[in-house]
Amino acid sequence: MPALVLTKSRLRNETDIIEGIYKLYSKDERVSLEKGKIYQKFIAEVVFEKFKDKDFVKGVQIDFNDDSGKMRYELWNTSDLLLVYEYTNIGSRLLRIFDIDQTNITIGQLDIVKSHYEQHAKITFFSTLEERDML
Repeated sequence: MPALVLTKSRLRNETDIIEGIYKLYSKDERVSLEKGKIYQKFIAEVVFEKFKDKDFVKGVQIDFNDDSGKMRYELWNTSDLLLVYEYTNIGSRLLRIFDIDQTNITIGQLDIVKSHYEQHAKITFFSTLEERDML
């Protein structure tokens, strides 16, 4: 297994670290920030972070009753795109990019998520990042 050594003297900021790991992990595959794209695992997180001007819309946290973990679905928008970012506390990541016109439809999908998991988990909706951070 290869070792990765990072030193502050060669890095300008933490974005450099993320970009470097992305290049290593993805074999420098081009990232496309356009509707219709789906990213998984570490690449989903890197692409999500590439959207600097994004606004939080709404989210839901799922706390599984069997203590197996937590999952969050978050909706974010940019000037012309909707980002649906799903992640867990055990490392799963999924980013789906839609046209901004899909916002209302996608908000409705959060209710479907609720109905799918509500028998097996505590479901909590949040409308602000402050509410999310208190969960």
